Amino acid sequence: MEKGSIPFEQTLYGYFVGKRLAFPIVKQRTQELWKDHGLCDLFINDDDVFFFKFDNLMGMNYILQKGIWKINGIPLFIRKWDPNVFIEQPTHDRVPVWVNIFGIPLQLFNKDGLSLIARKLGKPLEVDSYTTTMCERATGRAVFACILIEMSAKDPWAKEIKIEAIVNKGATSTKLRVEYPWNPKRCDHCKIFGHDLATCPIHTTSTPTPKPTMPPLKEVDNEGFQKVKRKTRSVPILKKKIPNDNRKGKGPALQISQSKDTLPASDALPSSSHGGCISSPIDQG
Repeated sequence: MEKGSIPFEQTLYGYFVGKRLAFPIVKQRTQELWKDHGLCDLFINDDDVFFFKFDNLMGMNYILQKGIWKINGIPLFIRKWDPNVFIEQPTHDRVPVWVNIFGIPLQLFNKDGLSLIARKLGKPLEVDSYTTTMCERATGRAVFACILIEMSAKDPWAKEIKIEAIVNKGATSTKLRVEYPWNPKRCDHCKIFGHDLATCPIHTTSTPTPKPTMPPLKEVDNEGFQKVKRKTRSVPILKKKIPNDNRKGKGPALQISQSKDTLPASDALPSSSHGGCISSPIDQG
């Protein structure tokens, strides 16, 4: 065990909170940043933990003291490798994040003023070099302040800060805009960073099971037998088709089947001797 850990005595390990960056990107960026501090090898395990081997102890300690390094804007958390500690990604309920705060009044652009403003978001840790120059020399970049703040996963991060400034004429309030270059996923259920509520392994949203519908009550007689009702089947009545009259006018065509020979004797019309034509008598009076 002791002999196996000798080659890794000057080794650091690092990890990302949430989705990690691709290995080629991490390798290229760390070699550029740490080439003057003795970085000689880099590899990764199945748990997405990166290992960084150094050829000198001084260079390794410098990287370790820095604490957090940003790779393409995403923090890389660094720890010292220990053979007696099982390596795994810890869960985080607090993470240090570089925060940009805009619209800070000039009278508050100093270490005390920035500290009061940053405490409304979390625990202030440090400021970048541009902000330090503005605080110490009152010159430089006054557009925004870049502050490293330890942010909590308890509540969503605020997008603005309301402050009050006391002047000679009384107190005035203003709102400062806040931007987070890196905003990791936060779980409302676990109150930690690294995943959100939709991918939470503990909290599951289950749809309620619908209640079964009760069948209708069966009708029974006095002796307990079920009454069965006959189903009536409606038979369509076919309508007799009446032929249409092709002559002018409206209404159905009339078919006359009676003839002169079939009329009764009483209904026969009198005939004359003039060519067999039928004529009606004329009133002479």
